Amino acid sequence: MENTTNVIYITSNCNLKCEYCFEEEKRPNRTMTYDDIDRYFEGIDKISAPHSHIVLFGGEPLLYPDLIEYIVIDKILKQYDYKQYSVSMTSNGLRLLEDDIYDWFFDLNKKKYIHLEISYDGSNCYRRKDKNGNSVNHLIEKVLNKLNNDNKTFAISYTLNKDNYRYCIEDMITLFETYDHLEKIVLSIACEDLDVIDNDYQKSVLRLRPYLKEIYRRYGKSICGEVCDMCQKCIFNDKNLYAVPNVPHPIEHFKFANEDFTLWEYCNEK
Repeated sequence: MENTTNVIYITSNCNLKCEYCFEEEKRPNRTMTYDDIDRYFEGIDKISAPHSHIVLFGGEPLLYPDLIEYIVIDKILKQYDYKQYSVSMTSNGLRLLEDDIYDWFFDLNKKKYIHLEISYDGSNCYRRKDKNGNSVNHLIEKVLNKLNNDNKTFAISYTLNKDNYRYCIEDMITLFETYDHLEKIVLSIACEDLDVIDNDYQKSVLRLRPYLKEIYRRYGKSICGEVCDMCQKCIFNDKNLYAVPNVPHPIEHFKFANEDFTLWEYCNEK
């Protein structure tokens, strides 16, 4: 067995329509079933070492609280409790503005800690939009303020793109200064989008690295993916095991492969 990151794509559905969403093209309309979840956990039980990590992902996972509860309570805490999985969830957070969903999530969090990552790209980027094309920054900021004011620990998933590239250092300093309970920023790279800056997104990211490391020195909070050599809190692994609706087995893929990889190619239309 080996340490793996186990990513469960609960659904392809989302309550937003962000401009650069990497899943927008060729994405079927699919949501996990209870049978899908059962088969996935049977599969990773044979591969993943104890204390491996599970990520609840989408689409927007909070559209399906019943599936989240089934994964966390029935699978992680009961049937596979001996695995001692850690859990995180990546979400746009908008459903946490609904009092019943907010209360439900943090009641669940008392039973099993779920590290919450809210998707937000800074105040100078307006590409996270609702179905009508309106920016939802003000709503996401409302979520962040609510979490911080209620002393809830959270992370921010920040997608670096051509619109926020010149502001990203300022954004990250502002976020760490504003939110006491912001634990870390998880940096994702919109590779093709950034290519327009240097014709090579890697050059663009490399230029930022000294500044990102200085932010880590100043605040002691990680910018995941870029200061790992300084932080060293995570247990490194090189393999993801994906769960996708309508696929009866975990999909293995190395994290740092060079070829294109589209999960939905595995999700056959019925």
